[in-house]
Formats: sequence, C-alpha cells, structure tokens
Amino acid sequence: MINLVTIDDHEDENNLIHVAVDECIFKLLGDEDFEYVGIKKEKIDQVLAGNRIIDFCCYDVSGGMELLYDLRKRYPRMNLLLVVEMSMSPTEYLKPGIKPDAILIRPVSFENAFETLRSFLTEGISQRENNDQAFVVDGREGKYTIPYSKIYYFESRDKKIYLKTLEGEYGFYGTIDELDGELPGMFVRCHRSFIVNKKYIRKILNISTIELSNGFIVPVSRSYRQTIKEL
Repeated sequence: MINLVTIDDHEDENNLIHVAVDECIFKLLGDEDFEYVGIKKEKIDQVLAGNRIIDFCCYDVSGGMELLYDLRKRYPRMNLLLVVEMSMSPTEYLKPGIKPDAILIRPVSFENAFETLRSFLTEGISQRENNDQAFVVDGREGKYTIPYSKIYYFESRDKKIYLKTLEGEYGFYGTIDELDGELPGMFVRCHRSFIVNKKYIRKILNISTIELSNGFIVPVSRSYRQTIKEL
C-alpha cells in the first residue's frame, strides 16, 4: 500500500493533482494498492493527531509554511513535493527543516503536474524499493542510505534518534516507539531508549548490560531482559 496526501486549499488544483496522480500511479504500478487523500490546511491537525501513514505528500505553500515544519517533523521519511508560486524565491522553501524532493510551480496544468509527479513518484518508489535492505537517515546535511547490516544500534537521546555504525553515528528526528515498529526482524528492543541489531549481540554482561561486537556496550531494562535472554 502506498499513501499520498495532498494538502492544498485550492480545490480545482487538488482535483487536478488527484487526476494526474491516478494516471501516474497506474502507469508505474498498475493495479497495486494505492490510497490518495486530499485535504485543506485547516484539517492538517487531524493528520498530525492521527496515525495515518504518509509515504508521499504534495503541499501547497501559499499562505505560509509554519504547518509544514510540524508535518515534516512528524513524517521525516515521507517524500515531499511543494506547490509554489513562480514569484517565490527558492530560499523561502529550500530549508533544512523542510527538504522537499520535488517542486511544482504554478500555474498548475495537467501536463506540468503529470510530468513533475511522474518523476517525483518514480524516484520515490524506486528509493523505497532499494531501501528494503537499508535505512535512510534524513539529516541536516542530507539523506544517507545505510545498509541494515552495518547498523549496530539505535539510541534515543536529546529529543533525537542516533544510529550507530563503526564509522560513527547519524542523528535524525523521530521516536523510538515509531522506529521499533518500522525496523525489520533483525533488530530487537532492549531498552526504552535502545534498539540493537541481534547479529551483533556478543554476550550478556549482567542483568542490565549487553556487549555488542567491537566493544559497544548498551543497557537492558527489566521489561526487555527475558526477550534478550531468549535470543
């Protein structure tokens, strides 16, 4: 299932994008499951408050981008297309906290919407397929694709999550609970703030600590001790 949300106060534009998306998706995926939702900005709180999955988002930036920062923080891995006025300077929307993947410039026609969306969706779908065996970190300096096999653990601290490899660590925004539900089976939760790669668990040092390969030490909380013992 692929989920796309359009947040646009222009009803005609919203409908046009919907038609173009349907056309693109059919050409790209055939009859594969796909869900499209078009909403106005006044309804965005319902999206942020709910548990809706958003893989792709088309966002109309007219009227301000304050809401977009909250949306991006809530869905750091979604592919984002911005609908902008031709008169807008790129410095207004090419910001670290937003990081759009594509831009659709007004006036929007079916032709330019279709071409932009086709590129946006093609690249996004391909990226998701390639990332089945890797984790994408969307950090301040750009996106990094890191194979799961190189990840030792994830740690939640200072309102961010940090991914640890031999080469170093990468920080990104999110919650450890959301991450726990997204990772493949090679990872296991061992603490409220830690998720480890099972293949790197070397030994249990004591009831509250485990050692990973290359000397990494991570804590084990009481609620996860039995899970770790059974590995």
